[in-house]
Amino acid sequence: MDQTESETSLFARRDPATHEWSVTLGESLDVFAAGHLAAALKLALREPGGLRVDLNGNTRTHAAVVQVLVAAARACATTGRSFALGGLSLELISTLELAGLTDSLAVAAVEKAESL
Repeated sequence: MDQTESETSLFARRDPATHEWSVTLGESLDVFAAGHLAAALKLALREPGGLRVDLNGNTRTHAAVVQVLVAAARACATTGRSFALGGLSLELISTLELAGLTDSLAVAAVEKAESL
């Protein structure tokens, strides 16, 4: 599997069999992490396959990170790729709902149930 890792607790890998990218994010994502995340997602979006972002264990997410996730979700939608968020905390789900972003980020009931 192709792998990249940065100082911001971000780990990206591509499954060669399914061509799906999986990006796992760290516990605390500040504004600096948004830049690293954007770079990793740009790399992933140049390759074929869907994209899954795992936020399991995440306790703090800066608004800039959410903006990067919304942009990635829109890019996947326009190119017909799958996009999924997993491991969302109840706090993050509530924040996304208040901001009206659950539809933009394709936060499905199944993904929400993972956090319960």
